[in-house]
Amino acid sequence: MNFGARPLKRTIQDEIETLISKAIVADEIKRKDKIEIIVNSKNELELKK
Repeated sequence: MNFGARPLKRTIQDEIETLISKAIVADEIKRKDKIEIIVNSKNELELKK
């Protein structure tokens, strides 16, 4: 299926930006940290430094 760029952008905002924002607030990552977003075996997003 092809949904276009807007739904993809919304998904990125909902999933990835929220994950990163929570990590910043929890002081798990800091400015200039390099991070990696992975999908674990449970099909969930994880943030890895």
